[in-house]
Amino acid sequence: LFFTAVFALLFVMSAVSAATLAEWPLASSVIPINVNSNLTATNLVAGTGVSDTTTGGPGTFEFVTNGVLAEDWTNATTVDANDYFQVTLAPQTGFSFTITGISFDVDTNTANTINYSLQWDDNSGFTSPSVVSTGAVSTTITNVNNTGLNLVTNQGQTIFLRVFGFTATNASTQLSVKNLNLQGTVTAVTPSTTVPPEATACSAMGNPGQLEVRKISFQNNGMGQSTFGKDDEWFPLEEIEVEIELKNNGNDDVDDVSLEWGLW
Repeated sequence: LFFTAVFALLFVMSAVSAATLAEWPLASSVIPINVNSNLTATNLVAGTGVSDTTTGGPGTFEFVTNGVLAEDWTNATTVDANDYFQVTLAPQTGFSFTITGISFDVDTNTANTINYSLQWDDNSGFTSPSVVSTGAVSTTITNVNNTGLNLVTNQGQTIFLRVFGFTATNASTQLSVKNLNLQGTVTAVTPSTTVPPEATACSAMGNPGQLEVRKISFQNNGMGQSTFGKDDEWFPLEEIEVEIELKNNGNDDVDDVSLEWGLW
């Protein structure tokens, strides 16, 4: 016997216009402000490789006129994994977001030189970061404005943003960051509660068997162990696991069942 079932899953999505997702003034506090109500932002923290100018403790910093400041940045020509300022942003249940712009102010102390590197990753270990921008830091406040970005974070994911300092003249070379602002859009993704007719109909050649589709479950396993696939948004090469429960309401056993499904 040969049976074919055809079913589909529909998604309804709505989006809002580009706006501020979150910002960190960093004048006297590491707490974010103006955070979109559908997102969660964390306080700014520093990596263990940097310190403030007084206690010298790992991961410490201080507030100055030009924002949050630390020293002990690496003098290497590449970034050190522990020398950074970091913030994170995550969507709440039922939402995803896209960062389209990142801006912040940077500067350093007189007579010393240092470079910055803005990077992001979607895992806390920061094992596969992507560089947004890199540049030299001036002794006067410079605004770094990254536009035209397309950094998508899906429901259940978190984006980690780090500003690294490197090629410092010496251990007392300082780097300060202020007015960190994230721009973008937030999207609501709501699975439809309507099951299309194709999801419950079975056709057959020969004995129909009175098959009934009772359950359809999709799980996006992503593209590998280090990725986080999301059920509400699929991309090429992701592994989609589908669980289907069929009930035979007839009196005959069914040995061969062929299922087909589609998305639109």
